[in-house]
Amino acid sequence: MDNIFALTVILLKNSISAFGTGKASSLKNKIFFILITLSFLPFVTGIVRLTKILFTSLSGNTSIILTLSSSVYCLLILFFAVFFVISIFYFSQDIEFLLPLPFKPYEILAAKYFVVLLYEYLTGLIFFAPIVITFGFMAGYGVIYYLYLIIVFLTLPVIPLVAASLITIFIMSFISISKNKDLFRIIAGILAIVCGVGFSAYIQTGFKNMNDSQMIQTILTHNNYRLINYFSNMFPSVKYSTYALFFNYNAEGLFNLFIFVALNIVTFIFFILAGEKLYLKGALNSGISSSSKSHTGKVAFASKDKSILSSLINREIITLFRTPSYFMNCILINFIWPILIFLFILQNGSNIEKQVDFIKAAASNIVYVFYGIALGILLGSSNVIASTAFSREGKDYFYLKLLPLQAKSIVLSKIITSFSLSLIGLILIIIMAICYNIIGFTSALIIVLFSFIGILYSCFSGVIIDLFSPKLLWDNEYKAVKQNLNSIISMVLQFATIAGLIYLVQNKFFNYTFLSSTVLFLFLIITGMMYLFLSKKSGYYFNRIE
Repeated sequence: MDNIFALTVILLKNSISAFGTGKASSLKNKIFFILITLSFLPFVTGIVRLTKILFTSLSGNTSIILTLSSSVYCLLILFFAVFFVISIFYFSQDIEFLLPLPFKPYEILAAKYFVVLLYEYLTGLIFFAPIVITFGFMAGYGVIYYLYLIIVFLTLPVIPLVAASLITIFIMSFISISKNKDLFRIIAGILAIVCGVGFSAYIQTGFKNMNDSQMIQTILTHNNYRLINYFSNMFPSVKYSTYALFFNYNAEGLFNLFIFVALNIVTFIFFILAGEKLYLKGALNSGISSSSKSHTGKVAFASKDKSILSSLINREIITLFRTPSYFMNCILINFIWPILIFLFILQNGSNIEKQVDFIKAAASNIVYVFYGIALGILLGSSNVIASTAFSREGKDYFYLKLLPLQAKSIVLSKIITSFSLSLIGLILIIIMAICYNIIGFTSALIIVLFSFIGILYSCFSGVIIDLFSPKLLWDNEYKAVKQNLNSIISMVLQFATIAGLIYLVQNKFFNYTFLSSTVLFLFLIITGMMYLFLSKKSGYYFNRIE
């Protein structure tokens, strides 16, 4: 157990140190994480208010709040855990360094599991903790409730995280049968995500029945425990955690807490026994990607029929597609957004018609400016291609400086690559919207046109952020994209911009024609200024790093 704890601390420190070291980086990280924390306060405040309203309105059936919050929390863990497991279990590429150390395979597996678990606790602090703490306060529970709550909070993610981990480990264990291991790692990663998302979608179909008003009325007025038993079929631990918290004042609560903890312990032991035999088989064959070898030299041999710019773009695309860590985090996300929207439409059925009517009702106004720009910003920032443009170079960054290339050409190639790949998600979403009659063909063209502006804005700002302070010191590609502070800063900036656009649409300070024209003008000016800045100053910032 001591070895597991020590290894967990080492892996966690290594993960945190990837955001930068030194006094300057430490101060910047502290300031940034404080801003991140403050940015979540409105969300947490909204959850607290909603919990109070539900508690007041569900008199005599308040246990439903605990059940729903626990079920949704498990669902979120199941979805996001697939990405964390793939990244930390396999793409962190530290197995070759851990094996010579006096650690047993199950200790390595357990330590990596606990690192992912700690990251999942952050989700719980934002979503689950505010609900259950407010519930305890409204119910007037004492110290025992909060002691039980700490145990439930620490153990509730265990089962959904084990499910996501076993799915990923099972698929990745077959990596050794492939001669082209990079390609198979990509395929295995895609299959793991598809299985995780598919399983989450299957679980969510259980929520569709809750749209039936008669069922809801029956649950709220006649049977306080029917909903608990209903969701326990999907997440067995939810039933016992709900009873443990709700009956914290008597022996029934203690008994259910015991069963809840025992169930999670047994599940974790099963995970260690089953995963130990399969994990190293796949992890040992997921070493540093062969595609991470430098492609820089190829640029120098561009033929007369192929310009330097096209060679640079080709190099960027090849690296993104052939490197599993880049493909999973930069390319695949462009396909995930349309899939999530498609699943949302399927699972909501007729309920989506109300939202479609709202969108169509806005067609008489010029709200498409906001829709298009916001969609473009979302697609351009979520794939982190622009915000890790120079960080992904690593040591090749210094080789690029030795080649007879203009910095402007290098920057432009990265912007074009990011813009082009972001269009994939845009095209798929627009096609889906037209097929489901959400928008017409003319409206789709308008949204696409304005989305170009949003994508350009996101690409330019992302490249500028990474150009100022690229993360060049990394030992594997995973850290260049997933443990890069620049990508987080860029996403926070872009999401804040999207939030501002939504706020303007909802409050309608001016008529839509004036407001949309002003917003469009501002984005064109800002994007144009960023282009001029990169045209004139890219050489200075590109060459100043030694």
